[in-house]
Amino acid sequence: MVMAPWLRPLLAPPSPWPFHPPWSLLAPPIMVMAPWLRPLLAPPSPWPFHPPWSLLAPPIMVMAPWLRPPPGPALPLALPSPVVPPCPAHHGDALLAPPPPGPALPLALPSPVVPPCPAHHGDALLAPPSACATSWPRPLTPVHPLSPRAMAACLPCLCRSLGLHVPVAVRVVRRPCSDWARATGRTGRRGLGLGVAVALGLGLGAGFFIRRSDCESEQRRRGAAAAAATTATLEAARDLLQRVKDETGAPGIVVGVAVDGKEVWSEGLGYADVENRVLCKPETVMRVASVSKSFTMTAIAKLWEDGKLDLDAPVQKYVPEFPEKEYEGEKVTITTRLLVSHLSGIRHYEKDVKKVWEQKAKNKKDQKLLKETTVDPKTCQKKEEFEHGEYYLKEKFGSISKSLKLFENDPLVFKPGSQFLYSTHAWTLLSAVVERASQQNFLQLMEKLFQDLDMLRTLPDEYEPIIYNRARYYIYNEKGRLVNCPYVDCSYKWAGGGFISTVQDLLKFGNVMLYSYQAQPPQNELPGYLRPATMRMIWSPVGKTELNWDKNGSYAMGWGVVEQGQHWGQCRQQRHYITHTGGSVGASSVLLILPRNLPHPSDHPSQAANPPRGVVVAILCNLQAINLNPTALKIALEFDKVGRADLSISSSEPISPTPTD
Repeated sequence: MVMAPWLRPLLAPPSPWPFHPPWSLLAPPIMVMAPWLRPLLAPPSPWPFHPPWSLLAPPIMVMAPWLRPPPGPALPLALPSPVVPPCPAHHGDALLAPPPPGPALPLALPSPVVPPCPAHHGDALLAPPSACATSWPRPLTPVHPLSPRAMAACLPCLCRSLGLHVPVAVRVVRRPCSDWARATGRTGRRGLGLGVAVALGLGLGAGFFIRRSDCESEQRRRGAAAAAATTATLEAARDLLQRVKDETGAPGIVVGVAVDGKEVWSEGLGYADVENRVLCKPETVMRVASVSKSFTMTAIAKLWEDGKLDLDAPVQKYVPEFPEKEYEGEKVTITTRLLVSHLSGIRHYEKDVKKVWEQKAKNKKDQKLLKETTVDPKTCQKKEEFEHGEYYLKEKFGSISKSLKLFENDPLVFKPGSQFLYSTHAWTLLSAVVERASQQNFLQLMEKLFQDLDMLRTLPDEYEPIIYNRARYYIYNEKGRLVNCPYVDCSYKWAGGGFISTVQDLLKFGNVMLYSYQAQPPQNELPGYLRPATMRMIWSPVGKTELNWDKNGSYAMGWGVVEQGQHWGQCRQQRHYITHTGGSVGASSVLLILPRNLPHPSDHPSQAANPPRGVVVAILCNLQAINLNPTALKIALEFDKVGRADLSISSSEPISPTPTD
């Protein structure tokens, strides 16, 4: 008791405490902190380990290393009362602040004892802050030595100044020292601060602390792992893109990837203009071909939500000039719902019905051919398809009604609703339905839609306007030489394949669709452009349909859909994704969306409130007849791995390396 007069109230009831506090049991471990008792428990040098017989002392001795006595004789020292311990940080709540003044007592302390100013802010148990260097020592406001306010305020400061981390029991708060007392709450602060102080006093702190160096090392390790994963993903994705460019001989190709609604990678390889040596870049504008069908489907769905369009009404309700159809002498009905799923029976570019049936039969045989040859039958089919004359129409159609004359009087290939036949002409009829239902010009309606979706570089594929960063389109001739593709006019197929865009605009469109699909009102502050129920409808596979670019999928409504599934245990698992490819004269495209399942709001409310969750991939190429869907899917899966590992793969700016050839 002579050694520490300010600790008397901990052991006896004299003034200013009229009762014996229950926490006075802490006195023995606190007394152990006295440095002159340290030789009894450990050697004078800094401890490299904790002796098993000093479980009470090491945590306390480690907390205040400057109290360790250096070798040398002890010098007598009289500490007047009140003893002024070093001033801790901004709050001034010392864990062992002295009680009111008492008589001075002689005390022998090891020599020399010079309390330094350790940490940058001085949040140490018995050390002053750096700001106190000029005024040290200075008086303290008398505080109860073990007041909850003192403990709650001093604990994290103490830990940091000693190179320790915040106690595991309270580490989840993750607040700086100045906010510690506030973070613990008014009701829990007292118990938490006192409880942790008890643990420290009893020498149990060693089990509850992690050294700051360990924590920082773990953070650095995770950061390095995230950076390595990001680099590996980008290298793998770039390699996949380079492969398809090399294998197909494409002059230029552009890719864009968005993860959870943010663009994380966009890059161009090769040339947008071979003659003038203009490199591809993310802003390069190319034909999106049949991805235009997904744009038109969004406009149709919006009209349906607004009650302006009936999907199951005959098309003659909106386009009365379109003739009623018969199949094998029986009158049949064509509806908007059948048109958007390619079930109407309207032909594609082949006019001869017999040749259409022959082609459908050939497609089945091509599946066997795929096992016997390295030639992709899909590529062969596309090359034959581009031999149809209607692909190379140069006539400019002044209205959609005029473009209907290309096919309106041709016989149906099959009874509507009975079979699947991919048809771009069917979407030309849909554009006429949209015009009449909205009472607005189709291109004007689509322009308004693109503005709403912030797709400002998505435009009709017209020859006359000056469109910056527009690429040129190429094909290989009979001799295998790269040549410019012939001029074509797309005015006959605006809805089914007549728009141009960039990968960045396509990513925006994909994110809008994914957000609308995953939005969960009222958790989300803003609704999607389309309702979730509408998105589920248009992304649900339709019976009797097929997907030309992925045999595992089906066609929905303006989109291709591949369902999640697994046929055999421990074998390949098919991921659920939504996609649409495009093929036009001198161009190929794909837009692929790989959704990620959202957690239930009750389990993860913070995550459930933040769609879109998933990967969107867009690829544009200035060469025709290239199936880009497999490459897009592989790239999406690469980025999905990083997202599922909860690693950061994006920065404030998207990654846009300088294009190379």
